[in-house]
Amino acid sequence: MRLFKSRSGPNSAWYNPLIMGKIGIPELLIILAIVVLIFGANKLPELGRGIGKGIKNFKDATKEGAEDKS
Repeated sequence: MRLFKSRSGPNSAWYNPLIMGKIGIPELLIILAIVVLIFGANKLPELGRGIGKGIKNFKDATKEGAEDKS
């Protein structure tokens, strides 16, 4: 069984859907429930702020790196 398709294009999948599958609403709800159980409902806003700050810092750093090379 081949895991990757050899052709490329807009309709070609880079993964085998039999192995990875699709993530839908039920799966996302299960993941969210596990996160709430692990961190607790009171820690979720703090966790979200931390992730948001991390993403913002990463974007700023990549922009600065691109400007330095130019």
